[in-house]
Amino acid sequence: MEVASPITADNGTITRRDEYATLGIREHWRFDSTGTDYGQKLAGDTLERDSYRSLEITGIAPDILQGYSPVLNLLIRWDHGQLECLDPATEAPIPSWDDADTRLRELEDENRRLRQQLEDANNG
Repeated sequence: MEVASPITADNGTITRRDEYATLGIREHWRFDSTGTDYGQKLAGDTLERDSYRSLEITGIAPDILQGYSPVLNLLIRWDHGQLECLDPATEAPIPSWDDADTRLRELEDENRRLRQQLEDANNG
């Protein structure tokens, strides 16, 4: 996944795509929150033999674009300038590491609370 900036745009997307194809990188995604650096807000390509073919990007709603990554088995969505990955079966967002860490702490707190309740009930 390339995230657009004036520097990455100046370095030549086509040249990098050729280099990626030579390396055998099976998919190449580009995310441009403004659409000005790459000319598209979301774009993806899949490697077929020795060159890339564009993946379909669908407009879901105004300012929401989506494509499917067969290599990752994920929906890649540009939603009002934010990039997110979704489970293709449920369209639920894939949690970030921060989300997972927060949820783990919540579960640990709940576990401590329940253990304390159980201990209080056994000692009561």
